[in-house]
Amino acid sequence: MTGPARFDWDVEAIQQGFIDPLYELFDQKTERWRPTLAALLIEAGGRAPERYPAMLAAVELQHLALLMLERLRNGRNIAESTTPESRLPLPVLVTVAYTAKQMASTLVIRHEGALATGTRSWLAYQVSRALYEASAGMAVDIQFAAKEASPRERWHLRLLAPLTFRLPVDCALAALDRHEAPEARTLREAASHASIAYRLAMDVIGRHDRARGEPAQALHELPIHWSPLAPRPDEAPSVAWRRTVESGLVADVLSHARRERQEAREALATAEGPLAATLRVFIEATVDMRLAEAEEVSHAE
Repeated sequence: MTGPARFDWDVEAIQQGFIDPLYELFDQKTERWRPTLAALLIEAGGRAPERYPAMLAAVELQHLALLMLERLRNGRNIAESTTPESRLPLPVLVTVAYTAKQMASTLVIRHEGALATGTRSWLAYQVSRALYEASAGMAVDIQFAAKEASPRERWHLRLLAPLTFRLPVDCALAALDRHEAPEARTLREAASHASIAYRLAMDVIGRHDRARGEPAQALHELPIHWSPLAPRPDEAPSVAWRRTVESGLVADVLSHARRERQEAREALATAEGPLAATLRVFIEATVDMRLAEAEEVSHAE
């Protein structure tokens, strides 16, 4: 009706400006807890995880997008807002992260044919809601950073939990068609508490690594912009770390992490069945490992 299109897809540019950055970030990390957890739960429920490739990819895409955004700073201009190790211009970086986030919902709703239509819609809603909550949670997190609020005031961490371990639980419940089962609420609650404990532990570990001039292990998991653990303007990371340890702020963060871990333990205490057992083992193998490591580095100096 209107004539030929005025543009063609620049496949080479898409490869270099979108696909390659995603795979580069994917290859930089070795821990892929989200698709692993979803696959373990699906298998525990008696189904083959490989039947749901789009869903598993969607969970990891969310994580990669968040890691990309973690490279940004709250600067006054583009130069100040991009970290030195970032090779992509800021507008490109933001576009890639935004597109990857949106692709996650699209993968579920349009390409996960193994799910029933109603279940697909439910899971796409959970993915979209997790995106919304995470965006709000990160915005509030930055505001808390400016105010240096205490860990006990960090209610917004509930908004950041879904993208860690709760969304993989949702994926498994959808694959098993048990998202409306009585056990679903218990599994999702336990995963949320475990997510917060894990993120707090990773933040402590990441701050410690940066203080020692080492590559932060927190690259594997998005750390939180915790102001009590962050350096002040023109303050060396090693000095900031010593200050936070001596002031007891690190201990306060770890205390909060232990409380959340206990909440997850209590949520699963009365749960039965293979899904609860699998989630329990996963939390013990991941969250407890990181908590122990965070406790160790908190006493290192």
